[in-house]
Amino acid sequence: MDYHHYRKALAETLAQSELPFPAVEYQARLEKVRQGMAEHGLDALLLTDPADINYLTGYHTFEVSVHACLVCTQARLVLQVASIETGAAVVTARVDEIIGYRWENLDEIITPLADLLSPCSQIGIDGWSSGLRFGVIDALMQTIGRERFSEAGAVVDAIRLVKSPAELEMLRERADHRSRVRNRDTEYSPWHDR
Repeated sequence: MDYHHYRKALAETLAQSELPFPAVEYQARLEKVRQGMAEHGLDALLLTDPADINYLTGYHTFEVSVHACLVCTQARLVLQVASIETGAAVVTARVDEIIGYRWENLDEIITPLADLLSPCSQIGIDGWSSGLRFGVIDALMQTIGRERFSEAGAVVDAIRLVKSPAELEMLRERADHRSRVRNRDTEYSPWHDR
């Protein structure tokens, strides 16, 4: 079974089944980002920072050695991942579309991205993102024009700084859990009474 069939089969039963927040939280984040894009005159954001991608979609993985990106426009949210990440993307990401690529064929990265971004005149990128690969951005700039790209890392960063009620609640729950675990471990520690 190739990864296209795998993605479709998995989506029928498990799509978005491992999101840590409800869909309404992701929708609110997306609306804020799209408003920020409009305020900065951006038609699209090309996000490559795993934290930004997770923030907007829920997508998470242990695999960080391969290219992954998110294209955000006013109309669509498209996640591009290596074909080996198809399963993780289907179950953890709230997006309109998932585009896979075989990592041995780099043209499968650039062509779909260029197709998505070519209608956009202003594309924001985070030039300081650890996930932004020179080969990808250089090929895109050569394909659709360097003048279309501008630094926009602050757009998502500014929104992520202000925590929503759902995020604050999750932080409280995690802090309470860690406190309980720490107290339990201290109670049973052989050094506790020393």
